[in-house]
Amino acid sequence: MNRLKERTDYETFQKLDIRIGRIISVDSFPEARKPAYKLKIYFGDDIGILNSSAQITNYKPEDLLGRLVVAVVNFPPKRVANFISQVLVLGSITKDGVKLLSVDEGAVPGDYVA
Repeated sequence: MNRLKERTDYETFQKLDIRIGRIISVDSFPEARKPAYKLKIYFGDDIGILNSSAQITNYKPEDLLGRLVVAVVNFPPKRVANFISQVLVLGSITKDGVKLLSVDEGAVPGDYVA
């Protein structure tokens, strides 16, 4: 059974900068401890392109390329093996792997998520 995490407040949530991005490249990442891809994600002209190490190998690279994703863009960069991951791509954790959050038509890279 999944239990609720500790309660927080709305002000804490507001500190997160969650944006829409478009995956522009997907590379294998054999150096990672857990299976992952190296992603380059475009977040609009104001933010540009940021890197992410994402454990989403249940997707084929060709299915990820061009896809819109939801990501936290203001966490500190994190070293994963020999790669600096700058953003956290969001998805639900299932028994079959991570399922990326979907984005409706009309959303564009750089849009805020509230």
